Amino acid sequence: MTTAAEAPMAGAEWGGGSDVMNAFEALMWRVEDASPVRSTCVGIELLDGTPAWADVVEVHHRLTRLIPRLRHRVVSPPMGLAPPRWAEDPNFDLHYHLRRTSVREGGGWADLLQSAEKAAMRGFDRARPPWEAVLYEGMPDGKSAYVIKLHHSISDGLGIMKLLTYLHPPAGRATPLGPELTPPPDKVMTPLEALRAHAVDGVRSTPDRLRKAGGTALRALSNPPDSVRSSLRYTSSLKRVLSPPAADPSPLLAGRSTNWRFAAIDVDFMALRAAAKAVGASLNDAYLAALLGGYRLYHEAMGVPAQPVPVAIPMSLRKADEANGGNEIGSARLAGPMDLVDPAKRMLAIGEQVRKARAEPAMNNPA
Repeated sequence: MTTAAEAPMAGAEWGGGSDVMNAFEALMWRVEDASPVRSTCVGIELLDGTPAWADVVEVHHRLTRLIPRLRHRVVSPPMGLAPPRWAEDPNFDLHYHLRRTSVREGGGWADLLQSAEKAAMRGFDRARPPWEAVLYEGMPDGKSAYVIKLHHSISDGLGIMKLLTYLHPPAGRATPLGPELTPPPDKVMTPLEALRAHAVDGVRSTPDRLRKAGGTALRALSNPPDSVRSSLRYTSSLKRVLSPPAADPSPLLAGRSTNWRFAAIDVDFMALRAAAKAVGASLNDAYLAALLGGYRLYHEAMGVPAQPVPVAIPMSLRKADEANGGNEIGSARLAGPMDLVDPAKRMLAIGEQVRKARAEPAMNNPA
């Protein structure tokens, strides 16, 4: 019997069932046109052995049927007049997106990370679905490594973790199949057609928007003071969410380049979780506190006083029962307490800021 957690994810559920990027996704997609900032997610997994290549191809074939978003490319309306849209790539070729290679003989983690960081710095072919995966064979002790690279507009971290569960089905159980593949569309969506589709969507949604606006207006008329107070609370909250944190950027980080460097650090997960639990903090609080502790040591070694630094963190806006893909996140900006030497105080200070950010009305209702 298939449980809810094991059930195939319907394509319509990915991204909330919409082919239109939300504001956050559109920002991540468009910002790369005008700046060196890239919204690229990279995951690296060390595998106990080396799977047969035919099996790797088959599981990805099943995955792109289960999650059609992986067969979609982005079409941007001209001059940014409407949000980018996802449209089926009529020339989708799994051979392009999935590759295998080998680390050099005698190579290991250092070679793998160097190869992965170079791949991460390369931009996506924006005429194709924005993801790639590579199987690295020849790792020490007969192991291999799997590296997946996706654009953040496809999904947030929780959605990507859901995707990875389909890449690693339990022994003896194949990744479930999605619906039968349909032939490529006869007509390829162009930027102008994406703009036209946006206009059509707007016309179709007008009656529903009017009904909602009418209901909101009636509620406001029935209780004007409450409506005004609610609006003021939201406006005040939005100002706090968008305002920079009370911290100055570190001078040591101001001159950094756009190059990426990958490194692997082994951390005892149970010990980290126990440290967080000991002071009533979350695992994420402990993780960020550890990073800031490392930054503090770096500043001390460079002779620069450690002061609070601005930190931006993603914050999941998903409900407890939501496990689909797409992006359901907001961004919280904190004054990272790098100056606190005591790790317990650092964890608690971070946790307090996170709780305040999560409680903001503008964070929970970003639209």
